[in-house]
Amino acid sequence: VFGFCFICFWTLIILWMCFYSFKEAVKTVILDDKGITKKVLFSRSFIAWSDVKDFGLSYSGRDRGGANIYYLYFSKKELRVKNECRKRLRGKMIKCYVMGNDYFRAVETVIPFCCERTDVVPFVGVDKFHLI
Repeated sequence: VFGFCFICFWTLIILWMCFYSFKEAVKTVILDDKGITKKVLFSRSFIAWSDVKDFGLSYSGRDRGGANIYYLYFSKKELRVKNECRKRLRGKMIKCYVMGNDYFRAVETVIPFCCERTDVVPFVGVDKFHLI
């Protein structure tokens, strides 16, 4: 009985990890003149530019290769700053990963695109080496 429970437990963990990975792989975030849309499998979220109270790039962690991982986030409420690199991302929001050199591409193209459509000052976490 113990062996069966052990195998079932690890099988459920593996299945959950597969589902989560698939869900993240098919996630799409679209920025247009109307607002921000996130599509994941059968669900859809939308935030109009007029409803955005906070957005930017917040440090999330490091990948195995040593590159920084950031969240590009859009929130309907203002979030609290944790330090110069990150904000406390709590509550409902639209967010997606920005990894490695995409950080600079996001700062140069995505952030200015968003600034043109909203009056909110973006939070851009400092890109520096982080020790975990």
